[in-house]
Amino acid sequence: IAMDFKDQVILITGASSGIGRQLAVDLAARGAIVAGCGRSIARLRETLKEVRRASPSSTMIGCDVSDAEQVRGMVEKIITDFARIDALINNAAIGLRKPFLETDLATVEEIMRVNYLGAVYCAHEVLPSMIERRSGQIVNISSGAGLIGTLNLAAYCASKFALNGWSESLYYELKPLGVH
Repeated sequence: IAMDFKDQVILITGASSGIGRQLAVDLAARGAIVAGCGRSIARLRETLKEVRRASPSSTMIGCDVSDAEQVRGMVEKIITDFARIDALINNAAIGLRKPFLETDLATVEEIMRVNYLGAVYCAHEVLPSMIERRSGQIVNISSGAGLIGTLNLAAYCASKFALNGWSESLYYELKPLGVH
């Protein structure tokens, strides 16, 4: 089934590189208005150049999703500028392959804040308007590492296991409210 993205306002976290950047480019090419965010302003500018070839009204916003206040400001700006957010793609993530005991606790905390809490903060901000409209989609990008523990990926696996459990619970909570 081909999905229609024409004029859909789609917020993509981690849009400055990797999967997020490719999603931004591909969804813009299919007619979406992309609001991307990331921490690297320089890389966001590069993504925006490519995205605007197909979607001139798309935008990129510098935002660290691990900071709830930055997320709140970003979502408010997008809703002010575009009137709504039709879909949220929680893609921002930090990967780290390192033995657990060689990983400092600040790094473990940062991985949890970006990979899990970043999605929580973004969803918490976009959901009220989606529920009010009884329309919206949230896509959480996870990993096989969220299904099975993997050598030297303890913090990353934990963040993706958390994301998966939260996503499954949210599915049941939001389905009757019109949000998928």
